[in-house]
Amino acid sequence: GRAIATTGLYDLPVSETLWRLTDPGETAVDAGANLGHMTSILALRVGSNGNVWSFEPHPEIFAELRANVESWPIARCLGNIHLQPMALSDHSGTGWLTTEAHFAQNRGTAALVPSTATDSAIGENSHKFSVPLATLDEVLGEKQIVGMLKIDVEGHELGVLQGARRLLEAGKIRDIVFEDHAAFPTPTTEFLSARKYALFRIEKKFSSPVLASPEHASDSPAWVPPSYLATNNPTRARERMRPHGWQCLA
Repeated sequence: GRAIATTGLYDLPVSETLWRLTDPGETAVDAGANLGHMTSILALRVGSNGNVWSFEPHPEIFAELRANVESWPIARCLGNIHLQPMALSDHSGTGWLTTEAHFAQNRGTAALVPSTATDSAIGENSHKFSVPLATLDEVLGEKQIVGMLKIDVEGHELGVLQGARRLLEAGKIRDIVFEDHAAFPTPTTEFLSARKYALFRIEKKFSSPVLASPEHASDSPAWVPPSYLATNNPTRARERMRPHGWQCLA
C-alpha cells in the first residue's frame, strides 16, 4: 500500500526494468502473474507481433487475472497473452499451494510447498490445495526464444529455473528478473551463474533503477522487494538501463 501511495504502482524498479529490456515482437514469460500488472507491461512492450505467457496457479487470483486481461483494450496493440492456470516448477504433475491466515490482506503470498509437507508444518491457519504444475521447457519447447522471463513465486524461483534447464543451457532465455529474499549468493543465483548468466541487483534510485553488484547490500527502501536481473547479454542490459527517468510511467 505504501508503494502504491508513493509511486502510483507497485514495484516501480521491476516495472521499469521489464519495460526497458523487453522488445517488440519478442516472447516474454510472467511466472507468478497474480492480477496481471507485470503481464500488462510485457504485453504492451512486445506489441501485437509478440507473445506473453502468463502463469498463475491460484484459482481465485487467476479468475481475476483473466477478467483483467479480457478488459484491456485491443486497440492498444497488446501482445498475444496466453493465460495458464498453473504453476511453473522443476517437474510437471500436481503440486500443493498454500495460503496463510493473512492472505486476505496480501493476496500475493500463495506459495508452493513440498508434497510431503504436513498440515502442522505449514501452520494451523494455513490452507493447502492442489494445483497443476508444468515446466517451462515442456510448455514452450526447446526451440522457443524468450526475451524476458519474470519470476515472482514466493520462494520457488529455483524450481522454475530448473524446469527451464534446457532453454537456459541453450541460451534461449536472454533476461531473467526475479525476487530472492535470501542473502547473496543463493542457490538460485549460483544456478544461474553456473550457466554463464551475469547477475545484478536492481536498485531503486530517485531518477531511475540502476544495476548494482549483487554482492552489495541493498539500499533501496524497505518496501521495495529484493530483485535481481540475470542476463546473457550484460552489455545490452547496462545500455538499456543507463538513461534517467521512469519510462513505464508514460
